[in-house]
Amino acid sequence: MKIEAHAPQADVEQAITELRTADPASLLPSIDADALTALKFVNCLPPALAQQMLQQRVLDEHGLRGPLREPCRFVSS
Repeated sequence: MKIEAHAPQADVEQAITELRTADPASLLPSIDADALTALKFVNCLPPALAQQMLQQRVLDEHGLRGPLREPCRFVSS
């Protein structure tokens, strides 16, 4: 998730709220192009399938659930 440096606080809070209500299985990580080319069998798979496979491999659904359930407080100065 990227947030612009000067984004309004309401936009940031909304984005975080949406993230916290998402299903952890839907929060697929970004995959670097170098990771795709490092696969032994990259030439045997369509690029979209190779990316999806790597996303599923590195997704830590259990690890995401804990932080998403933690209480959240927004503070501005």
